[in-house]
Amino acid sequence: HPMYLLVEEDGSAHAVLMINSNAMEAETFPLPGVTLRSIGGIIDLMFFMGPTPSEAVSQYQQVIGKPFLPPYWALGFQLCRYGYTDLDKMKKAVSRTRRHGIPQDVQYADIDHMDHRLDFTIDSTHFNELPDYVK
Repeated sequence: HPMYLLVEEDGSAHAVLMINSNAMEAETFPLPGVTLRSIGGIIDLMFFMGPTPSEAVSQYQQVIGKPFLPPYWALGFQLCRYGYTDLDKMKKAVSRTRRHGIPQDVQYADIDHMDHRLDFTIDSTHFNELPDYVK
C-alpha cells in the first residue's frame, strides 16, 4: 500500500494511506512535499495521527492488518522458464543450478507441463512422471 510516515523534528508523527484500484504514483520532494496521484476511481485517503511513530504505525495496522511472513521456502531463489520440452530437461536445469552451487528452493515449469496448455492438466507424454518428481 502506498503509505508514508512523516516524523517531525520534535518526534511527533503521522501516517497517510491512499487506497485506490487504479494506477497511482507517489512523488516526494524536499520537506514538506509529497504528491499522491491517481488516474481515477474511488480514493480512500486515511490519516493516522500518531502522535508517535509507533502509534501511527499501530493505527495503520489496525486498519490494514499486520504483514504476514511468507513461508521460508518462498523467500529463496526460484527458477522458471518457458521451453522445458520434457521433465528430463527440467531436471537437468535443477541439477545444473545445484552443481554450480546456486541454492534453489523452488522450480516452476511455466505452461510447458500442461496438456495443450489447459489449466490443471499434465502432459502425459512429456511430463507423466511430474507428480512423482515433486513428491
